[in-house]
Amino acid sequence: MATSSLAVKPTPTGPQVFICFRGAGVRKHFISFLDPALRKANINVFIDEDEYLGSDLVNLLKRIEESEIALVIFSEDFTSSYWCLEELAKIKECKDQGRLKVIPIFYKVKPSVVKYLKGKFGDHFRDQIRNLRHQPERTQKWEDALLSIPESIGMPLAAQSDRTDKDFITSMVIKIQRLVEHMAVKGNQETEANLPGGSIVPAMKPKREANSQGGSMVLAMKPETEASHQGGFVVSARQLGIAFSDKSRCWSWSSITGRNGLSYILLSLLFTREKSGLRPGKTFED
Repeated sequence: MATSSLAVKPTPTGPQVFICFRGAGVRKHFISFLDPALRKANINVFIDEDEYLGSDLVNLLKRIEESEIALVIFSEDFTSSYWCLEELAKIKECKDQGRLKVIPIFYKVKPSVVKYLKGKFGDHFRDQIRNLRHQPERTQKWEDALLSIPESIGMPLAAQSDRTDKDFITSMVIKIQRLVEHMAVKGNQETEANLPGGSIVPAMKPKREANSQGGSMVLAMKPETEASHQGGFVVSARQLGIAFSDKSRCWSWSSITGRNGLSYILLSLLFTREKSGLRPGKTFED
């Protein structure tokens, strides 16, 4: 019997990006390009298709709570979906709690149409209101979310725009990458500020050595002050310069949450010290 093997791509790490959208047309044309483009950029994306088969829809609300960034793709048919409005209300709730960054994407619909419920977008919403007139508290949350989310800085793509979806998605990916990097730096600074001595491992005595590859600076640690976690090192980011940081086969960034609720960025070595031969003061060769 012939056997075949499938190449398994590593799961992206970092802040989870939840994508909220409506419609088969948006899924087939826009999301089908956006999703792989974000993953190719090593951005940790979650869409409804990533949920386990057989799971309840309410699990998607939990995925929103687990995320740090939400992309809301407003399209003309967005408000025709009861579930999209439920997700939007949850996104607003997490945003108001300071737990979620929200980026509204106005896909071939004007921001004013969303905020002021104009045209078919507004008609669909009013149909939802009539169908659930016995649940005014729920529909009020939807309306509040539709007023609030468009207030965040987002990105519009007009219906008659000269830009292609591909060009628009490329610019989206770049801006989301910048946001993820900014969040990582800010989170690290907050972590250091809340730890004794202002660094993750105060006892560490790092020094910088010139690397033979272009004179870049790397961190060398004395063995007696070395700290490790599953092959990774916990160091003060303000003192750290990483050689070959662009080589994904060598390093992995991941986000963890401590008991105090703060997010920590963990830099892990993808090879064990025994296999890599990594010693204090030594870097990987390409």
